[in-house]
Amino acid sequence: MNVAYFIYVGKFIENDMFDVCIRSLQKQSDCKIVVYTCGLENQELLESRGVEVIEFPKEDWENRRMVCKIEKAFQVIKDLKLNDGDNVLSFDADLVFLKNPFDVFDNDFDFMYTTRHYPSEFKTNGGVWGYKVIPSSYRFMKFFIGEINEPKWEPFVNFRKNHPHNRDMNNKDWWVDQDFVCVCNETQPPLDVKLFDAKSKYNYIIRDGYQEVEREIESGDNYVLHLKSGTYNRWGSGKQIYEQSAYESYFKNWLEELT
Repeated sequence: MNVAYFIYVGKFIENDMFDVCIRSLQKQSDCKIVVYTCGLENQELLESRGVEVIEFPKEDWENRRMVCKIEKAFQVIKDLKLNDGDNVLSFDADLVFLKNPFDVFDNDFDFMYTTRHYPSEFKTNGGVWGYKVIPSSYRFMKFFIGEINEPKWEPFVNFRKNHPHNRDMNNKDWWVDQDFVCVCNETQPPLDVKLFDAKSKYNYIIRDGYQEVEREIESGDNYVLHLKSGTYNRWGSGKQIYEQSAYESYFKNWLEELT
């Protein structure tokens, strides 16, 4: 089984960013889609898309969002009763899928991640990553969760102590998931695990708005476009009606073209 995992808290709106994300994935893959949440408005609309929704306590999320994200991505094995050989991909909610992302499992690895196509102090990005359900990745995920809850691995501790944005070793809310994978990209963890950098074609970050989206769709080079909320100013409150209608119109037409 191929499983697409999301964690999402907020309002699910037709033709908005997360809806386009889900529908574009369904155009490319027949995978099982599961969304974990501790607070979701319009849940019935999401479920009408054929998505399974699993609720969890709000205290798992508050002030520990990224740790919670990783914990639930591991918990999916138990909740969905997955078997050895099944595949799990974790996705952010602001992605557009141009090809079947589960093609990445044609490669030999236990855990996969992606790196950026441009220079950055953070070489990896946490928007797309995944693992094969096998004993080695099971052990790695337990190590991953243990470290972001209580850092002990020296390379990770050093990274956190020198972090450009948050050096609080008790921080569990932001950065920590991506930080851990950044360290793994440079230093093999003390485990027998095969890590694989699938590169940016599985998580191509858009930095130049609609024009870049159009170019990348036409190029056919990438599997996944990561819109990055800042590019479209789509998260939060007080958004401009013009901006929202432009987003909805553009991607609604694009999804219809895929039919």
